[in-house]
Amino acid sequence: MSILSAVPDAGLAAVEAACVTALAARLHSADAELNILARSREPEPPQSVLTPACLTLGLVPEADCARYDGLRTRVPA
Repeated sequence: MSILSAVPDAGLAAVEAACVTALAARLHSADAELNILARSREPEPPQSVLTPACLTLGLVPEADCARYDGLRTRVPA
């Protein structure tokens, strides 16, 4: 019944496609089908933005574990 309640919002074709996908994956629960339906409605991730050359690092920082150890061993006065 919960699958049919998604039809007014998502449309019959989208619900049917989610059911077909779930059955092909041998998932036989309404929760799985509703999850597939919800994932199909998520927007595509935004495209990557290229970093301008003026904002790239000229000198890559090096890790200094001794500096961290020095900060960790200090005792407050």
